[in-house]
Amino acid sequence: RGPMRLSRSVVMTTLAFTRAFAPRGPGLRGLAAFAPGRPGLRGLAALGGVPEHVAEAKEAVAAGAALLLDVRERDEWAQGHFQSAVHVPLSALQRGLCPPQVLSQLDRRLYLHCAAGVRVHYAAPALHALGCLDVVPLQEGFHELHHYHFDDLADATSSS
Repeated sequence: RGPMRLSRSVVMTTLAFTRAFAPRGPGLRGLAAFAPGRPGLRGLAALGGVPEHVAEAKEAVAAGAALLLDVRERDEWAQGHFQSAVHVPLSALQRGLCPPQVLSQLDRRLYLHCAAGVRVHYAAPALHALGCLDVVPLQEGFHELHHYHFDDLADATSSS
């Protein structure tokens, strides 16, 4: 059985609902930010703070405990990307293709990002089908992650 395919309208409706009503972050860890006496992550982000799950991802990638996968297409990648990111276009994942540097590190967490936080939800099931078990799609798009200083941008001359 292949990866589950969702219509664009279902994905967009789900994302809109999630962004409007759910705490940000993978799993239940994001709920801790809504404990009494602590401002919600949306409040911190509005004040210029970094959401907790983005800080955790940044720290894990910097420490080498996780990989950051950029699932945007080649032309988007060429316009700018993070130094720590591995380029794995969604179109390649949907054809069952994944770089050996990713498949050889299945024991590490994989954080996914794209331009706007939509394609990561298509990429995650494709990576699960390839044997990747710990996949975390980031809701923040490339520019939002850059705003949070997730990582330095690579030279325009570097390739995937």
